[in-house]
Amino acid sequence: DGLDVYVAGYFDDAVTQFRRDRQTGLLTYAESLSDGDPTDLQDVSIEGLNGATPVVVSPDGQFVYVAGYLDSALAVFARNQQTGALTQATVLLDAEEGVNGLAGAHAIAVSPDGKSIATCGNDQLVKLWDAADGTLLREFAGHKSHVYNLTFLPDSSTLVSCDLKGVVMLWAPGAEAPRELLTVEALHKYD
Repeated sequence: DGLDVYVAGYFDDAVTQFRRDRQTGLLTYAESLSDGDPTDLQDVSIEGLNGATPVVVSPDGQFVYVAGYLDSALAVFARNQQTGALTQATVLLDAEEGVNGLAGAHAIAVSPDGKSIATCGNDQLVKLWDAADGTLLREFAGHKSHVYNLTFLPDSSTLVSCDLKGVVMLWAPGAEAPRELLTVEALHKYD
């Protein structure tokens, strides 16, 4: 809706919300949620923001996702459609409750159709999660270094990932078996 801007604070272990004036573009501080902050629920605090890196808003604007690099986590927040305020809905923590594949999470991408969430990190893998229930759907292997960033093409049919060595890979997330579509190596490598 263009009314809110969310920023991750790696060293603050936080996600901060700013309200945006549609006419001037001016940003006004609204709130900040930090790892360990109390919630409305008794004995429950905000989790998964230690080393908060990227922030991604779902296409329908109902959820905000934050990768917690140092927590090896994916923090999921419900977003109030009127105020933009966030309430933690859940957190997926690596090696807890059957979750595997969030170690050193660097980036998040939400498919344009809103059905899938992709994550990548230090394990050289790209993971595809079900946006509705957080179950791991697919795992894409092929990178030889930390996967640093990813995005979906507009029709959700292709997932693009890149690693620290400059290798870009294209994946078919909807294929019956995970498969690589294309690999492009960088002209200049930084080792």
